[in-house]
Amino acid sequence: MDLIIREKTNVLVVKTVTQGLYYMLRANFVKILRIPDKAGTVRDVLDKFQNLGEITTPME
Repeated sequence: MDLIIREKTNVLVVKTVTQGLYYMLRANFVKILRIPDKAGTVRDVLDKFQNLGEITTPME
């Protein structure tokens, strides 16, 4: 995670995010986007990038 913060990442695309990680990313102004359950490949995610939903609360 230090690399993501150190490289000043502004968007991260994930399936889930734990509470601690969520707050660390948000404190460093990283927008967290959710990978859709039906996304099978990286290409699927990239094709839908503009429409990915933002994760606004930590997940269990």
